[in-house]
Amino acid sequence: MSVLTLIEKMHKMDRSNISEMSFKAGEIIIEKGNETPLYIIKSGLCKVFLYNAQGGEVLLRHMKPGSAIGEMSHFTGKSANANVISETETVLYELKGETLDKVIRDIPELARELYLQLCNNLENTNLNLSDKVEDLLNLNSTLEERVAEQVSDIKDKNKKLEEQNIQMKELLSSRDEFMNMMVHDLRAPLSNIIGYVELLESFKSIKEDQESSDVTKIINNNSSAMLYLINDILDYSKIESGHLELEKEFLEISELIKSSRDSNFMLYKAKDISLDLNIEEGLPKVNADPQRINEILNNLLNNALKFSERGTKVELAAKRKGDVIWIYVTDEGQGVPENELSNLFETFQQMTTTSTEGEKGSGLGLAIVKKLVELHGGQVQVSSKFGKGSVFSFSLPCS
Repeated sequence: MSVLTLIEKMHKMDRSNISEMSFKAGEIIIEKGNETPLYIIKSGLCKVFLYNAQGGEVLLRHMKPGSAIGEMSHFTGKSANANVISETETVLYELKGETLDKVIRDIPELARELYLQLCNNLENTNLNLSDKVEDLLNLNSTLEERVAEQVSDIKDKNKKLEEQNIQMKELLSSRDEFMNMMVHDLRAPLSNIIGYVELLESFKSIKEDQESSDVTKIINNNSSAMLYLINDILDYSKIESGHLELEKEFLEISELIKSSRDSNFMLYKAKDISLDLNIEEGLPKVNADPQRINEILNNLLNNALKFSERGTKVELAAKRKGDVIWIYVTDEGQGVPENELSNLFETFQQMTTTSTEGEKGSGLGLAIVKKLVELHGGQVQVSSKFGKGSVFSFSLPCS
């Protein structure tokens, strides 16, 4: 409760000692030197012109509701010496002497009432806080129970996942064992078939009989393709299962590239495609598995041969860049559509381009290339322009 509220209550109880006065904006309320009662601003704003001992003017603006103006000698022992003008339409409470005395007497009671109100507010606040704390404790207890339930549920799920992982590993192991056994069992008879066909092709009677010669060539070609496929499956299975171990040694990479070119030369010649070499001189040795590097090169050269037209050329190149050696196989073949480049090294990908003369592939060659290169700590890259050719490259760290 404020002083203004106290006066309003007293005004309602006893209208004889408190009266209201209204003033328009700019109207003089008190003129300097006039003895006036004490006014309390009920509403509106006033400005007060005070005068100091030297006669200088001091302006107080925006005296707000609740402010006291007028005869202050009751408090100061000196009579008022000021002009008061209303800034806005203003309503004042006029207090007569006995009313002023009552206000002054009631100030301690006013303070006591304010203190009691404050205590009551604090008590209510404490009760509210106590309720909130109890709610929080209950909520925390509920959350702990839920967390415990979720942790228990997660543990159960993790246990089941571990069991499923063990079962999956066992199944994968069984699959790999079966795959290896099947491939080995298929590879032996196919090798025998190829050997016998080659023997038949050497017989004079077969050579002189065109039909028999054609049949033996078909058998030989199909058997070789099947053996190639089986070898790819075996290699990929070993790589995926982590059972493929590299047998590294320090190699002259230039000699290995030349050897790979020589072993593929007759295949290229049969299709009337030139296979050129472009090897930078002085290449350092690399620490690599010669059998697997040869497999990478053969896969890339077979891929280039398969998708190149007769009369074109393929270049096998190598050069050093920093701490790595890059090996390139560049062809003038069909090229690869841009939207298929990202999937080129994935297994069993169906591409829109087809081999130029119906050559077959396992669908694993480029996937094996990528895996073997990465096992050596290198990278595989490809760039291609559809209808103009491709560049397949891989890197090997220098020793």
